[in-house]
Amino acid sequence: MRHRSAQSQWALLIEASHPGWRCEYRPETGTYHALLDLPVRSPATVTDTDPRRVHAQISQLTHLSHRLRTLLNHTDPQRTRSRYMRLTSQNLLHGATQTPEGVPQDRWPAVAEAIRAENPDILCLQELHGWTSHNYQQLFRAERDLGMRVAGWVPPARSRGGTLLMYRHRPGGIRMRQWESANSTELYNGLGVAVFDFGGDAPLTVAGVHLQVASIEAATQEALLAVSRAYRYGGLGVVMGDFNHQTLDDPAPDHTTRSPLSVAARWRFGPDGSIVPDRSLARKLVLARMTDAAAHLAQVTGDASLTAPTAGGGIRTDQAWVTPPLVPALAAYRRIPHDASDHHLISVDLDPNQITVRADGRAG
Repeated sequence: MRHRSAQSQWALLIEASHPGWRCEYRPETGTYHALLDLPVRSPATVTDTDPRRVHAQISQLTHLSHRLRTLLNHTDPQRTRSRYMRLTSQNLLHGATQTPEGVPQDRWPAVAEAIRAENPDILCLQELHGWTSHNYQQLFRAERDLGMRVAGWVPPARSRGGTLLMYRHRPGGIRMRQWESANSTELYNGLGVAVFDFGGDAPLTVAGVHLQVASIEAATQEALLAVSRAYRYGGLGVVMGDFNHQTLDDPAPDHTTRSPLSVAARWRFGPDGSIVPDRSLARKLVLARMTDAAAHLAQVTGDASLTAPTAGGGIRTDQAWVTPPLVPALAAYRRIPHDASDHHLISVDLDPNQITVRADGRAG
């Protein structure tokens, strides 16, 4: 029985390591059978008696597939920027209108310039300090400066910061279909969920988040609620924003250089009593079959710079996680530092033609 359990664990590990693939152990042949079921062509399969070889072969296939897609994108004139959907996230650092101490400081023009350079279709913002004051003047200023519209409205939050989703309205582009904020106050910094039509068989759902920093347990509950909404409207979902906690396996900074509160929130005691990074939030997201966009593209391209830290604490706190049908559509990820915030701007490109509509199910 323990031998069969170990085989099942290997199959689950292969699935967790390669989103979009399904793996099972077949005792009648003594082989592991992995399948990537694609609706537009014959399914890809890998079969071997050694699970390590299955893992290696899938990694090679994924790498070659991404390289081929990248080559086509650069050589086919029809495959232009306009065929992608670009999602961008920026923590504004107290609204880009004030210092953390509340002293007026208008950094917004520099932030707006960085966002305009990315030309996103969907924008997730965090730390909206001052944006709802004085009859929402800063919010409407952002709409004018970016040429974008607010998705829904500012989600209710228990904090003074909050989050915001915006989108670019243009002919033939994405269109708002639904706006959900019923669960907003369950997250300390609010939760807005926008559902967009983009011409696919199912809509795209985007949840913009700013998870709690003081408690990884509370942040994990918030993240899983956001994930449930990402799956809710057909299974094509993105959860994006400031996650505030360690990723699954990025290198962690030396905890002795961090503040006591940061260590308490982002590290834990290991079995031997040593202090180790607390990666429990990321592990929960993997169990929910979510994929870290930057980590996935770093693996398939071999570009480790994609997983570099995005904030001053030496951690990649700004993240984008996608549901399984969107993994084949991940085309590019960028991390763009600038001086107008203590967080880098991040962007993810999705190729609509590569989206598979076979979602794992709906939550909520």
